[in-house]
Amino acid sequence: MNDRLFWNFNDKISGNYMWYSTSILPLSLNYEDLRKVSRNKDHYFLQFNFSKNKIQEHQGFKIHISATIKNYEQILDIIFNFCKKNNITFKYIANKYELEKNFSGLCSFWSTGKFITIYPQPGDFRSIVSKLYSLHELKELKGIYILTDRRYKDSNVIFYRYGILNNDSNKCIFDPNGKYLYTDYSIAKYQLPYFVNEPFPINKDEVSPHSKYLFLKYTPIRNIYKKSSGSVYCVKSNNGDTYILKNARPNFSDGNSTQIERLKNEKIKLKKLIDFNFFPHVVESFIENDNYFLVETLVTGVTVNKFRAEDLSGYATDTQILPKSFKVLEIIKDMCRKLLALHKKDIFLGDISANNILVNEKTSTINFVDVEQTEFNVSKKKISCFFRTPGFFDKKTATLPPLQQDIQQLGYVIMSLFCRANSFLEIDSSGKTTISFFKEFAKIYHIPKALVEIPLTLIRNPRESSLRSVLNVKLILDFESDKEKICTFPEDLLLKLRHTYFCGKLDNICSQDIEQISFFNKEDVLYTDKILNLNMRYLENKNTNSISQESKNAINLAKKELVNCFSNAIKSELESRDLSIFLSVLNCYFFANNFDINTQKEKEDIETIIDYLLTNYKVVNNGLVGFRKSKKSVYIMPYISSGTAGILIVLLFYKYISGTDKYDEIIKTIAYGFKLTTLPKSGGFANGLSEIVYALLLYRKVTDDSKIDNLTKKMINELHMYTIYLSNNLYVISDDFKHVSLDFVDGNLGMIKVLEKAKKVLNWES
Repeated sequence: MNDRLFWNFNDKISGNYMWYSTSILPLSLNYEDLRKVSRNKDHYFLQFNFSKNKIQEHQGFKIHISATIKNYEQILDIIFNFCKKNNITFKYIANKYELEKNFSGLCSFWSTGKFITIYPQPGDFRSIVSKLYSLHELKELKGIYILTDRRYKDSNVIFYRYGILNNDSNKCIFDPNGKYLYTDYSIAKYQLPYFVNEPFPINKDEVSPHSKYLFLKYTPIRNIYKKSSGSVYCVKSNNGDTYILKNARPNFSDGNSTQIERLKNEKIKLKKLIDFNFFPHVVESFIENDNYFLVETLVTGVTVNKFRAEDLSGYATDTQILPKSFKVLEIIKDMCRKLLALHKKDIFLGDISANNILVNEKTSTINFVDVEQTEFNVSKKKISCFFRTPGFFDKKTATLPPLQQDIQQLGYVIMSLFCRANSFLEIDSSGKTTISFFKEFAKIYHIPKALVEIPLTLIRNPRESSLRSVLNVKLILDFESDKEKICTFPEDLLLKLRHTYFCGKLDNICSQDIEQISFFNKEDVLYTDKILNLNMRYLENKNTNSISQESKNAINLAKKELVNCFSNAIKSELESRDLSIFLSVLNCYFFANNFDINTQKEKEDIETIIDYLLTNYKVVNNGLVGFRKSKKSVYIMPYISSGTAGILIVLLFYKYISGTDKYDEIIKTIAYGFKLTTLPKSGGFANGLSEIVYALLLYRKVTDDSKIDNLTKKMINELHMYTIYLSNNLYVISDDFKHVSLDFVDGNLGMIKVLEKAKKVLNWES
């Protein structure tokens, strides 16, 4: 259980868990009903346990009731009375803000539209569905289509699916003999295991309506963006031309406008922007099967985020600084030039973010591709309330005149060309943490001062004159020196993090007992996230004596299963699992067996797994060795939980146990390769800088290679960049940038443990 402190964002209440306040209740609720209530840990759902018997089954059929933002209260009252009368347990989303997110399509495919979940007893499922369908009050009510379920007959709100029936972390579907079949919610469609028959064989909902136009004219090539309320595809027309196809699905609404209305407005705005050559152009639009479709011209380029990840890697290499800086400056000037052209016509772009701008790497030009928030003739308008992408505006943005809002947002976008400093705006809306991180980053990676000053000027002085001044910027190779002060240990950082952690403990923020992690079989190890949690506990040096022999046996069997899978060519469900699972199984195997390998066969088994991971997940790019999160992943991940640092730790543990030098070369290459790795997105242990430092400290301890010390100390002196003062206490910012945390995985404790380890391993003086 995590020792986590959450700041109050959108009804999230401070505490050990993120709690959602209850703001939706059935109209006929009485005091007696409250005795039947139970809650999940974060209070996202409110459950009424009207059934006399608790469902014991791990998996089975459940019923979902959909709704819209206009009728959810009416539907909740109907279902509440129905379930109470028939002694049926159900739960529903009880926080209005979260329900609005769900109904506007901002939630995952697997949860969108699922306002109410009904849990019938196994023998009652069919009859309950039929009774619900017969309710006259539900007949004409609209609901959001649920992609993972099957609709019952022609109902707009009644859906059902086969899946997990409890809140256990075990999301596996098993056959009657306990054999693993698949992981629930792994695909966004209705799915039945082979031994379960369709409960309503004549139900025809799964048969898609015949398309009279769409697929006769356009063939999807790839998915660009996909969410429940609508998607964006790259398509090829029957005449061979390539376009962008956007669709909006019915009944999705944020309470102000529907998804279809917003896409129709985009068409109107694009037509008004026809004279500008840096927007897509409208090709056509049409409605089919209640879905609205908009076809636009294809714009060449990559998002700012992708440009940063791919084109700006290795920015600090001496031979690359100047040419890459010139390229970036040309892109920045093009952004400013085009925004000036819009402002000259009194056009407010609105939502400017790293995902709404495409960079053409060959021509060093940009295009804007999202005009949903664009407004015209804005000089006399006050615009302050609309959607903006988080991380590209601060608390002052909405108070500025419209055109100045654009300029300030562009400043944060330009900053995101180099690093993710803008993400800190989600927890510190003043912008101070963001600007501080960016300045430190610029020193470390030798970004020329002229480029550093551009975003800072646009953010601090968002005026037309600032935009125009960018067009006159001349680039010279001057940057602020980053001479590290690494002669002393950052004792002050450690003391302040400890102080905050102990204060949190004394305030009972983390008062709950630690949950016991146990495994019943190898499937429980390989197909749940529990092994990831146990791995983190081992790395935290928690007492592991409490793990049962049954759990140890399950871990050992899971290791054997990996060997069997990786030593032959037989296709396995395991191949689709993330690298994090394999790394965690190996680490937990080492710890559970007290770092003791007794036989040659055990060594061979471990090397079979390691060799498979090195062959299938390793990526070599310009001499830099990295590892992907999964086989299908494009990007290299540096982290312990799912990437390069995690591989390094496994290799070092194995070297320590076996004494082998088989992997010495790759171990050294990985360790020194972190010299070329840009700063990670966070400072935490599972997905941040602390874990990379931990891996390097382990390298130092196992190999006794003191030449790595300067790199390790340099990284340790960068840890402070990921902290923030709140109420006079120093916290580590979590990897989602939305809260601060005290726990080991992504908070204070993880950084504290790493700093304490560094002091011992490096014999570092304060």
